[in-house]
Amino acid sequence: MKSSARLLVEFYVLVVAVHFGLSIAEALGDGGPHIGSPCSNDVDCKAITNGKCSVSSGPGVCICDGYFHADENLTCVAGNANVGSTCYNGAGCESLMNGNCSSSTSKGKCICEPGFHSTVNGDCAAAAVVGDYCTDNVACSSLQHGRCISSNGKGSCTCSDHFHANESLLCVAGDANVGSICMNGVGCESLAHSSCSTLTGKGTCTCVNGTHYDGNATCVTAKVGDPCWENRKKNCDTLVNGKCNSDGDGYCTCLPNFHADDNLDCVRGQVKAGDSCMNGAGCETLYNGHCSSYDGPGLCICDHGYTSEDCLRDSELGDACSKYKNCTGNTECTSAGFCTCKAGFYAGDDLICVAGNATIGITCTNNVGCEKVTGSQCNAAIGKGQCACKDGMHASDDGKSCVNGNATIGSWCNNNVGCEQVTGLKCSVTDGMEWCTCDDGFYENDDGRTCFKVIGSTCDDYYYNPCDHLLGNTTCKGGKCQCQSGYLEISSMCKPGAGGRCNGDDDCVVQHATCFHGECVCEQNYKVNQGICRPGLHVKCDATDNPCIDSVAFCGQGKTCQCKDQYQEYSLKCRAPYNMTCSPDDGCITKKARCINTNFTVPMCLCPEGQYYAAYDECSGSIASLTLWAAILSISLRFMM
Repeated sequence: MKSSARLLVEFYVLVVAVHFGLSIAEALGDGGPHIGSPCSNDVDCKAITNGKCSVSSGPGVCICDGYFHADENLTCVAGNANVGSTCYNGAGCESLMNGNCSSSTSKGKCICEPGFHSTVNGDCAAAAVVGDYCTDNVACSSLQHGRCISSNGKGSCTCSDHFHANESLLCVAGDANVGSICMNGVGCESLAHSSCSTLTGKGTCTCVNGTHYDGNATCVTAKVGDPCWENRKKNCDTLVNGKCNSDGDGYCTCLPNFHADDNLDCVRGQVKAGDSCMNGAGCETLYNGHCSSYDGPGLCICDHGYTSEDCLRDSELGDACSKYKNCTGNTECTSAGFCTCKAGFYAGDDLICVAGNATIGITCTNNVGCEKVTGSQCNAAIGKGQCACKDGMHASDDGKSCVNGNATIGSWCNNNVGCEQVTGLKCSVTDGMEWCTCDDGFYENDDGRTCFKVIGSTCDDYYYNPCDHLLGNTTCKGGKCQCQSGYLEISSMCKPGAGGRCNGDDDCVVQHATCFHGECVCEQNYKVNQGICRPGLHVKCDATDNPCIDSVAFCGQGKTCQCKDQYQEYSLKCRAPYNMTCSPDDGCITKKARCINTNFTVPMCLCPEGQYYAAYDECSGSIASLTLWAAILSISLRFMM
């Protein structure tokens, strides 16, 4: 008689057979047990190598031992189950953590439980990250802003459009840039011309061959004018027939015999004026040319003084020309055989003709360059000069020609030319315009057209000083305007000499004078003479231009001041012998003699009273008498001054 346990197993087998359409023999295992076959203990599954029953007693199913999984024949083979492994009747996925069989009543596949997803290794992970294995978007559903990209049913989780992976392989806002994180070859899809640096494991987004990093975290094909750096010279490798134009930081440009087209690609041909350039690059092989812009797009243009598409040198003003040698640029050949500027052009300081009207004051050379200014001539017959009006003429109101009559106050001038023929006029700038005005040291006449010199002009100082009103540092003396004491007339102005007021050494216009406490004073061993510092003994001198201050000294050997013959040097002064010319400041050699002037002519060393004893070189007389004579001499000298 069958036990109750046996009856229970047979009943279960019958239910299985009916459900799957199997015969009782198949259900009882006449073909042998397999994974998913019913069992009540391990004995029922012992025919399955590395198999066991899912329960120790009671109704169960055959499963594989640990570290084994079911194959397509529902037998046990080595290795844990992975996502996609075969299972049957809910059995076969026990070794797949967080996984189960897709079917509990028939043959199925191991899948991940809800809330988990498949990894690239076939495991089930708690939450999807960039680079995880997937077969459809369901596997990447736990990756916020993620999606599955696959081919042939196999793929990887990556970020949706306008998102990229962070360090944790989660998707954050923003497109991927050069250097962004990627995993297992995915994560760089939103960065054009890029790929992940590795197909296995974590990497970074890099530019693919044929493109380069442009400095703004994107990948581009190189163009003329793109930046290149010391450590990124290869940025220009993607510019066909291009290179970096610098050993340091620079820009991509074309190789020799190539030039930039309108798309800033390098095409064969020599660079010409008018070709495209960018950021100052692209015109390096155009000799005497450059890019018109160093910050953005431009065109190759010629340097100043060069023209034509090959940037050939322009003719200069005054260059020789003939029917066999043409003038180039903005010049034309004169009948005299010299290049001059065409109409509408004038010569600059470098003798190159530039656009603009020819007027007085423009540059000319060797009597060439003033042909377009009627009534003018070059003020330099040899070498460089300026166009000036001929004698008896002055500039017209626009300066383009010269008209009859001398220049007056208000006449047109240019570059200090146009007023020079009339004394007292100078060219001045007022409100951006140049006009003839009274020169420094001159004042406007009552006619409003001419100028008078202040120094030497008539004045009346009865009530006030009219001269100082017209010119500083002047005074009215003897009915004439003159420089004040301590000031010298220089270029019609009164400049501070020795004794004049000053703020610094540069204010003192005479040699050997310095500014001391606001006054120009002479240096040591120099003395003032009418505002000029004259040299004393043993100081450098010049008999004509810089004579000695001492009247009894002369500019002698070595160009220094020395006492004359028979005169005796004492304390840097020249003492005179008896009955010879003397200087009151220097004194006499003869004892008790004095430098006196009894008839207001030349002072001489004489005995003030008594007799001269030649044997002793001495004068007789008292000290009181000598003092009297000294007083008389002092009064005489004051009267002479």
